Amino acid sequence: MLITCDTNTIIDFSKINHLYLLKDIFNNVMIANEVKEELLAGEETGTGESDIIKAMNEWIKVKEVKNKLALESLKIHIGEVLFCTWKQTPIFWQ
Repeated sequence: MLITCDTNTIIDFSKINHLYLLKDIFNNVMIANEVKEELLAGEETGTGESDIIKAMNEWIKVKEVKNKLALESLKIHIGEVLFCTWKQTPIFWQ
């Protein structure tokens, strides 16, 4: 099963040392490139935990958003938009 995650989901599972559960339960975990950039910058975490970086290198799939203009017009954070709309609106994904 495929799941898309926003920054907070990844961080929250990491904070409780259970990031691996996303992979174990869903097998395919996908994030937008913008979410990856937030995680690497440590904007939310303050550190950029090594388990998150390791997961992004090994099993979290990073996808580029295809239709950024459409997303920007929604006026909410891209991570939340993608988290809610990936399946219903495949035009956003490459």
